[in-house]
Amino acid sequence: MRICEVIVRQDLVRFSYETLQGHAEKGISSFMIYPETYETCVFRIETYSGPGNFLSRLGGPLFTRPYQAFCTRQALKRVKEDLEN
Repeated sequence: MRICEVIVRQDLVRFSYETLQGHAEKGISSFMIYPETYETCVFRIETYSGPGNFLSRLGGPLFTRPYQAFCTRQALKRVKEDLEN
């Protein structure tokens, strides 16, 4: 994977990474933090992906989608822990 975008502004912090050629999944994940009100902010994850090769196209429903859900849960857990500390 490689970082493909980093944005740091007063109203938004965002970074995105994309998979490299040959990866089982072809896609981009973005992580954003932006203010919602004066006292609160929003953390948002956006992920767009699809099969990166023939095998992942066949096994996607069994392996790839559950793995994507696991990765998203882990990312949210880590952000929550970091914000609480």
